[in-house]
Amino acid sequence: MFHIDPNKAYPKETTSKVIIRFQDCDPLQHLNNAKYFDYFFNARDDQVAKLYGVRLSDIFKAYQQVWVVYTQQISYIYECMNFMIKLLITALAVVISSYLLPGVEVDSFLTAVILGAVLAVLNVTLKPLLIILTIPATIFTLGLFILVVNALIILVADWLVSGFRVDGFWWALGFSLILWLVNTILQDMGGAKKKQ
Repeated sequence: MFHIDPNKAYPKETTSKVIIRFQDCDPLQHLNNAKYFDYFFNARDDQVAKLYGVRLSDIFKAYQQVWVVYTQQISYIYECMNFMIKLLITALAVVISSYLLPGVEVDSFLTAVILGAVLAVLNVTLKPLLIILTIPATIFTLGLFILVVNALIILVADWLVSGFRVDGFWWALGFSLILWLVNTILQDMGGAKKKQ
């Protein structure tokens, strides 16, 4: 049974790395929500046994009581790191695209990183709204009007980010196409290295 050792420092926060089984993942390579807490609770039980020498089953047998967790915190490290990597790739793509197009200027790499973050926010907030509002034009042009929506997003980013300048609609359209192409190439290169 557990007895407090005054000479030992017990950790207040613990972490665990676990191997996720393939059958517990969905088609998008995310851990299935139903299985997520199974992994979480198993890791907690293992940590308590390893760090404190307590088996939860022993507490139940000795005291007829159960272990209750009143607070917990889950950190999504992979998603955050994945977002940061994509943001840096987008910033690099912005710098490369601005060198290729004379009508587009980016003051510094920091401005490119800020622009990447602003574009990410605009792509999840404003762009879906614009796509919904322009459905008839998109259908009539067989999907080509999406390019106009992308150019409008670039122009809004130009208005929001100081240090980033686009000389008009056509440069914004060209920039969005070049940015997409360079971003795709860089992400594919990163994916190929990860697979090796």
